[in-house]
Amino acid sequence: MFQKKLRKGTFHLGLFIILLSTISFVVTSHTVASNAAATGKKAQHHIEIIRKEQIFSKTYTVSSKTSGRITVRIRTSKIDKTLKVALCGSNMRYNHRSNVIPFKELKVDKKGKICGQIKTDHIVMADTYKVIIQSKGVINKSGTIKTDIIYEPAEIDEKTYQDLNNNDTPSEAKDYNITNHKEHKRILSGFDEQCDYADYDRLYIDKDTFLSLRIKTISNKKKEHYHVRLVRYWDNAVITEIDNPKYKLVTRMVHLMPGYYYLQISSSDGHLLKDNQIIYSIYMAKTINISSVSTNKQELTLYDLRRYNETTLSSRINGKKASRHDVIYKSSHPSVASVSSTGKVTAKTCGKTTITCYAIDKPSVKATCRVIVKKPRLKISIKRKKLYIGNRTPCSVQKLPKKLKVAWKSTNPSVASVSSKGIVTGRSVGKARIYAISREGILSNPCSITVKKRPQPKPTPEEEHDKIAPVLSISSAHLSPKGTITVTANVSGGTFRASGAIAIKNSYGKSCVIRATAARGSGTISYQVNGRSTSKNIVIY
Repeated sequence: MFQKKLRKGTFHLGLFIILLSTISFVVTSHTVASNAAATGKKAQHHIEIIRKEQIFSKTYTVSSKTSGRITVRIRTSKIDKTLKVALCGSNMRYNHRSNVIPFKELKVDKKGKICGQIKTDHIVMADTYKVIIQSKGVINKSGTIKTDIIYEPAEIDEKTYQDLNNNDTPSEAKDYNITNHKEHKRILSGFDEQCDYADYDRLYIDKDTFLSLRIKTISNKKKEHYHVRLVRYWDNAVITEIDNPKYKLVTRMVHLMPGYYYLQISSSDGHLLKDNQIIYSIYMAKTINISSVSTNKQELTLYDLRRYNETTLSSRINGKKASRHDVIYKSSHPSVASVSSTGKVTAKTCGKTTITCYAIDKPSVKATCRVIVKKPRLKISIKRKKLYIGNRTPCSVQKLPKKLKVAWKSTNPSVASVSSKGIVTGRSVGKARIYAISREGILSNPCSITVKKRPQPKPTPEEEHDKIAPVLSISSAHLSPKGTITVTANVSGGTFRASGAIAIKNSYGKSCVIRATAARGSGTISYQVNGRSTSKNIVIY
């Protein structure tokens, strides 16, 4: 009878679950290797080989020790029948007899394959869960079924059903530690197997103190209203109230007298929608009355360059070092420079922005830091742009940031080389360009340099004088026995000499007077200067 209904496709969910509950023990007993304890994010992988003309039925078990979400992914090849998949737990409101558990039919596509998944639609508590898979009728072809079961733990304080329901009233409230500065993530749930509509915490204040209360909604898909109340225990007076916290952090700082108090977090009407969960974070801790906030820097200059684009701000509250639990940082232009919750500032692009440091518990008290993000730059200059071969000239560089390490380069080292210290030396005739480059690849502007051959030096007047050949001029070519003639040289500094029938009567500068020493005959007057000499013959008559 059951097989006929399978063939006709009129299979009922309740009957499907009941039948599988009767066969799951047999199947599970043959698949011990597929069981796994999912204490962290884990995945089970199963491959089943199916023979034709059989009904496929399989149950896998997942045991969790924390709350979380379960996803089952199924892929088949050569299977020609629809698969029915159900996911249930051992909780009486979430087991195979419940009509709220995940159930799905996965049909064969045009390619003869099945590819689909089923998952819990909310966070489930620690439990033993079963994944039940059965074919809808007899399989006519042999093939394989691959099943991946993924358990992802939820980051919330409640792990078990007992954790979920042990603080639902003021009398069941547990003591909250307001000295450990710890954030708690919790859940309110309207799902049948959970029914957690309120959370209560009790706290004792031994002396006058300031209390920091912070709350933020993490998830609330149905956008249900809920509220937070801090209530004085002995007279139920509401000290502070936060109505329907949003996804943005809401803070309160209250002054409390000694005594007992309790914190109530509950839905506004005392109930939640049956298919909704509210996940929120709560923080309560002793604090001080905040009067001032300061940062270690009021101005920052960063660069759009790796290793020079980050720095960290530190803050103080009332003159004492603040932790990341006490302040929050915000950038006015995150596209220019962003800031993390710990004060780490990261440059993104050139521009200006302001980082504001707020006291979380008293946002009106704040401090600011002006941030400028600049483009890194290298600018070089050269003292002389023209050199003779063998000459040197220094180069200088302006660096932004100043700690950049640079190397000097020449486009034509055979013409002009440059040392590691930026000293340029002319090597041969030609032109070259000198530039600097940083380790990060930043190039400077180029500087052109021309190298020329060293010209011959101009002779000095003394050298020019030395090069003049001596020439003598005489006042007369004939000398009378009793007369004199004057001999003049064109270059001074030389020596006159006479030979033959003449003699030098006197000399001065580059001239001399000659007389005859015989009535007839001839003589020679010579003049020597700079290693050169000249002479003249003189006839006496």
